[in-house]
Amino acid sequence: MRSPATRLLFATVLVATLGAFIATQRLKGGFPLVLRFATQPVAFSPNGDGVRDTATVGFDLTRDAVVSFRVIDAEGREVRELVPFRRLPGDVRYRFRWDGRDDDGRRVPDGIYRLRVIARDEGRVVDSIKELVVDTKPPAVHLVAAKPALAAPGEPVTVRYAGPANRSPEFFVFRSDHSGRAHRVARFRGHGRTGVWDGRVGERPAPPGHYAFTVRVRDRAGNERLAPARAPTAQIARAGTGVTVTRLAVTGPVVAVRPGTRVRFAVAPTGAREGAYRVSLRRAGSAGTLRRFRAAGSFFRLRVPVSARTGLYVVTVQRGRVRASWPLAVEGTVRGGGERRLLVVVPLSSWQAANPADGDSDGFVETIGPRGGTVSLARPFARIASEAGRVGTLVRLLERARFTIDIATDVELERGRWLAAGRSVAGAIGPSIVVAGSLGYAGAVTRAAIRRHVAAGGAIAFLGRDSLHRSCAIVGERLECGERRPADVFGALTSLRRYAPAPLAVQSDTLGVFRRVDRLVGLFDRFEVTRKLPTGARTLSVAAAPDGATALVAYRYGRGLIVQAGVDGWLAQLVPRSFRDDVRHVTISLAGVLTAR
Repeated sequence: MRSPATRLLFATVLVATLGAFIATQRLKGGFPLVLRFATQPVAFSPNGDGVRDTATVGFDLTRDAVVSFRVIDAEGREVRELVPFRRLPGDVRYRFRWDGRDDDGRRVPDGIYRLRVIARDEGRVVDSIKELVVDTKPPAVHLVAAKPALAAPGEPVTVRYAGPANRSPEFFVFRSDHSGRAHRVARFRGHGRTGVWDGRVGERPAPPGHYAFTVRVRDRAGNERLAPARAPTAQIARAGTGVTVTRLAVTGPVVAVRPGTRVRFAVAPTGAREGAYRVSLRRAGSAGTLRRFRAAGSFFRLRVPVSARTGLYVVTVQRGRVRASWPLAVEGTVRGGGERRLLVVVPLSSWQAANPADGDSDGFVETIGPRGGTVSLARPFARIASEAGRVGTLVRLLERARFTIDIATDVELERGRWLAAGRSVAGAIGPSIVVAGSLGYAGAVTRAAIRRHVAAGGAIAFLGRDSLHRSCAIVGERLECGERRPADVFGALTSLRRYAPAPLAVQSDTLGVFRRVDRLVGLFDRFEVTRKLPTGARTLSVAAAPDGATALVAYRYGRGLIVQAGVDGWLAQLVPRSFRDDVRHVTISLAGVLTAR
């Protein structure tokens, strides 16, 4: 039981505590001087571009007071006094415009800022919790994708970007030409981070060609970014962000197939409006059709006839009057022995190196020039029927001359398909070789195998110009090449020249390859002249360019035999009655020399 003194002390403490509590509540219940701070917008960019260059800031004053209004940085340092000390009436909303500059007129650094009100009479400083962001850095924006990569004229294309979402981002459409330059042809608005191009230029469906995109985006502070640039270029465009507008395209295998094989081909575009298409198969250089059927969808399978002979074939897809083709090498059953047997190499890599197509869907065509470059081997061909037809003519010519033909693409050589480890030099290529054109973009495996082939006593003829002067590699489906070098893989120094159309003039012929012709062969305007043969080479037959420089040359290199036609257009003049029969006669003679080894 508590004593009277204890009870008195307890009552006194209780009364004092209750009084303090009531006083505290009165203070808490007092109305604040500043009811709220205001910032609009919460971020701005005082960079002078006319968009969100200033911010509206202010406060709501609840009663009359002598106050000053200032902007402070994240460290609490005052950077701008917007209102010097003066008496302001209460119960009023005060708003001011801040241009992002300090008291000396300099633009403040990017960062977070707050607002401050100082009440002089009360000796109070009130800082805002609300932040105001000064941001003059353009946002990070890049295009992500344009789908589909192959579109029909007038087919919508969806373009997406990564970066700040905008209510209506602005997209621009550029058509690129073969020089890599782009010019603007259309614009459209999107929503969020996506836009849909209606596939039209003006009032008409976009004509076939290659198209790239640029997007204009602003961040919350009003900073603008044009991505990838005001006008895109092949150097900065991202893969997968362009579109090829085409009426029809087809792609297929890059290696030879066997008769009876079911081969898969891809077709585009295949939207609902495009419908079915017709497929045909014919042997290159021949008029007859071996197979014909109808198909639909993004791919079809074609069964190569069991009776198909070795050679190059052309698969054609047709919708209405529009056609697209793909070359298909077929390796049939070889009949007969090894005598007069030739491996015809289809230079698919060289065709793709010059093919004006967009393989990585960046909106720009890719070709490999003198300084090198990278292309996809699986790109649709813009034009291939004539090239394939010339190879087909070569194969038929050799067949009629009773040569046994094997066929392979240079992609197969690079993958080791024709390397014969059992020869005297392991890894050399088996039969004598005829390259049906230029082997200008051979990979490292192929170059090494050809060197071993010649070192083992093999023979090879290049029926084109500019072969084996580049260091290339096939990585997956992509061909990557360096710049052209003056010396080829054997060490022969050559250069490329143009002349007025003129024939080759025979100068010497130890091999007898010109025995069925007079002193002139064909008619050409682009030559590869040989300035110096490899050390130890022995010249056998020569035909010269118009100025007397060596063009067509056959020489012995070690135990092997190398023939360089040294001209463009050799195969084009194999067509009967194209000009004269001398190129055909020389070709057959060359094949005989190669197989007589």
